[in-house]
Amino acid sequence: MPIQLTSQAYCKMLLHAAKYPHCAVSGLLVAEKTKEKKRDGHGDPVLCVDCVPLFHGTLALTPMLEVALTLIDTWCKENNYVMAGYYQANERTKDSRPNQVAEKVAARICENFSEAAIVMVDSSRLTISCVEPIVLIYDHHEHKWKSREVTCESFEDWSEAQKITSALLEGRSYENLIDFDNHLDDLRNDWTNPVINKSRGNICSVIARVKCRQREQQTEMDPSEVEFLAEKETVKIIPNFSLDKIYLIGGDLGPFNPGLPVDVPVWLALNLKQRQKCRIVPPEWMDVEKLEEMRELERKEDMFTPVPSPYYMELTKLLLNHASDNIPKADDIRTLVKDIWDTRIAKLRLSADSFISQQEAHAKLDNLTLMEINTIRSFLLDSLNCMYKLRSNLQPGSSKGQAMDY
Repeated sequence: MPIQLTSQAYCKMLLHAAKYPHCAVSGLLVAEKTKEKKRDGHGDPVLCVDCVPLFHGTLALTPMLEVALTLIDTWCKENNYVMAGYYQANERTKDSRPNQVAEKVAARICENFSEAAIVMVDSSRLTISCVEPIVLIYDHHEHKWKSREVTCESFEDWSEAQKITSALLEGRSYENLIDFDNHLDDLRNDWTNPVINKSRGNICSVIARVKCRQREQQTEMDPSEVEFLAEKETVKIIPNFSLDKIYLIGGDLGPFNPGLPVDVPVWLALNLKQRQKCRIVPPEWMDVEKLEEMRELERKEDMFTPVPSPYYMELTKLLLNHASDNIPKADDIRTLVKDIWDTRIAKLRLSADSFISQQEAHAKLDNLTLMEINTIRSFLLDSLNCMYKLRSNLQPGSSKGQAMDY
């Protein structure tokens, strides 16, 4: 059966090699004993959940190896582990093949675990970024050690292993790594490496939170996506060229005749404007007097007033940025639209605060635009989830099984 490496086993091997780049290093791989029994020949891989760094420098000291194997064997039994492999990084960085020491120790492990493997660390490819696996795996077949291809499938989660190892190397965590040599120098040094384990666990928590946040953000729209939708709105242009009607997937456009207004999508209008092929006619609502009326009405009303376009903010930005010379009093219009936006966002935040403080389960808000909803969505969902969980915990006899996210 092939072996798989967890992020904990992989990162410790590389940290060991990084701590002693001028020496050969070695260690043992351990797997969970219960999982080894459950495979029953179905081809499931052996998952190496951890590793124990052994020596650096001289690897062939038999007496010290015997002491280490005895202590590690006892530790494995206490934790329901089994020694499942041996790893080594050679002193010469360009040499990544197992030597006699590696084969002899691995053969010793095979006596109690027939699926044991040798993992060789290719120190010549060791970098902080760790963008690709830098280990070679040798399986035991017909009394010979044969290498096999190492892919992402050789890891329980390669993405996690890469990120954790890179973070630990960048943080110089290898300085805290303890191998058996360090333990023999000072028995207070713990060769199970609880400090490294804790650092790895902290990074795992951060990665999990980032993944969770990314999943939440998948339901949100980026402002550029809303702007992309706004570009599909139509606007009038006055072309200065002639062209017959064109047939597009989104609909027919034209014909185009010099001096005659025609409706086109905003994206096409901006493209033609940049090529000096047309003049853009601003929408009817993009007028100083009308916008002043909208601003005063928005400030006066407690509820959200209807807006002339569901993309009024995005259209204003696009047209003023690319065709301000075609829009009278462009600066005044930019200021008025910004005032309307600020008033509506302030009103939206006040509504959200009131909604949350009153511990309501739902609310209805009319006349909101997509960009406005997108602005408040993340804050509102997080607040509702926290509020619901707090209320569930405060209610006597509340069941965790009833908890749900908004």
